[in-house]
Amino acid sequence: MLSFIRLLPLTLIVVILYNAAVFGGIAFGGEGLKDAATGAPNIDAMLRNALFDIPLASGSAWTFRVGTLFVTLGLFALFVELLRSTRTDSLSIANHALSVMVFIFCLLEFVVVKGFNTSEFFYLTVMAAIDVIAGFTITIIGSRRDFGGHGLAV
Repeated sequence: MLSFIRLLPLTLIVVILYNAAVFGGIAFGGEGLKDAATGAPNIDAMLRNALFDIPLASGSAWTFRVGTLFVTLGLFALFVELLRSTRTDSLSIANHALSVMVFIFCLLEFVVVKGFNTSEFFYLTVMAAIDVIAGFTITIIGSRRDFGGHGLAV
């Protein structure tokens, strides 16, 4: 079970949560966030929905929104994925391959599927791309060091 968890890209979990919000009708705020014509969730309204406010020293408050939650979860997932990419075992290679598929899936959803053309999902797509590029780069550099490879200095 532990190896299965190491195999899955964590960015996939955030993308699944976003898909649940779009396709599953999770409105993060009730029926008022449904589109009047279709009854489908209004994604823009859902992403702008406030979860809580944090008072600041300036006297104003920062509003933490659902869209901010998705981006924050994506950033944490990306951080963990970058740490995991320092491994050079076979599970790491499979994780990178799955990360490529997550990026392609995100890119297709962003371009083709209604409800995924938001800035928040664009950020998740960019995070998936960074996961792919950095993951392969870090793994290659790490394996060169582990196996004493020579070649171009990076």
